[in-house]
Amino acid sequence: VDVSDQFSMFGKVSVALIYFAFWVFLMFPNWFWPIGRPGIALGGGIMMVVYRFLLVNTGHGPPFDAEGVIIKEPLFLLFGLMLTTIYLESMERGGLFD
Repeated sequence: VDVSDQFSMFGKVSVALIYFAFWVFLMFPNWFWPIGRPGIALGGGIMMVVYRFLLVNTGHGPPFDAEGVIIKEPLFLLFGLMLTTIYLESMERGGLFD
């Protein structure tokens, strides 16, 4: 269901800027956050759910049913990949606790 016409101009521009920022973070994963692409994708997804909640409460966006839309299995997969990425990168530097 397309609800893009129900956002205010502030909502449209701010969501586009956040998507662009996370696109840049995904293109250069070690530039800003050293958590790898899965961690960046997970953080971006969580940030957009929280930001949509804020847009709804401030009147800049349409209602959003996050529980009915989000598929939890890919989030668990991304979280596991993020932990694996961090673990492998730390082992390359000489150990997890160094």
